[in-house]
Amino acid sequence: MRLVVSKGSPYAPVPAVAGRPAEAAKASLVRQGFTSRYAYAPSWTVRKGSVVGLQPRVGTRLRRPAQVTLVVASGYPHSVVPDVRGTDVASALQQLAAKHLRYPPRVRLTEGTPGQVLDQIPAPGMTVYQGAQIRLTITRTLRWVKLFAVSNNDDYVSDPFTVPEHWRVRYRLTGNDYGLAFAQFGWAAVDEFDGHSFFANRAGSLGTYISDDGAGSYRLTVRPFAGTHWYVEVDALK
Repeated sequence: MRLVVSKGSPYAPVPAVAGRPAEAAKASLVRQGFTSRYAYAPSWTVRKGSVVGLQPRVGTRLRRPAQVTLVVASGYPHSVVPDVRGTDVASALQQLAAKHLRYPPRVRLTEGTPGQVLDQIPAPGMTVYQGAQIRLTITRTLRWVKLFAVSNNDDYVSDPFTVPEHWRVRYRLTGNDYGLAFAQFGWAAVDEFDGHSFFANRAGSLGTYISDDGAGSYRLTVRPFAGTHWYVEVDALK
């Protein structure tokens, strides 16, 4: 009499080995009668070198010796920094978002086209973790902003005002009954007595005087002569 002993079913479910080190997971598959191969994928949650998942998925019944792919964590997800210099802000942010990168802006005042990326840190082509910050330097058009304006025909001393590096005085004179127009405009730092001044003697048109005194806090003075009516404003380049 010949006895035929069963080796068991040729089918078996794919075992749950996710989270184990790759070699230990491979050994477990061998014991179940499967062969295996490695594939790699980044992961924030699974330690590098451990199994993220399996293909086919856990519980799938396969005929042994079938091959199971172990998806092994290769480390945290990385992205290559794209080159967004010279692009507009909307396009730059779209490219960075596609790479899962963040973008805190830094504005630089410029005479160039507003809303363009001048520079970026880190440099294009560098590999960084996803979620890293890419600092963008973005242009913003300079414009004159009026700080205050006054008109009168008497002597005038302004309250202290603070300006950036670039600022200007704009003025207009209206002549007296004889058509004469003459006034002195001046300014000095709040902690100083001496400053700068200029004389104006033309009525009608709006004149401009660009100050080269730089940033600081100043007081403006106006001294009209012979009943001249005056208008003055201080603008800052921002």
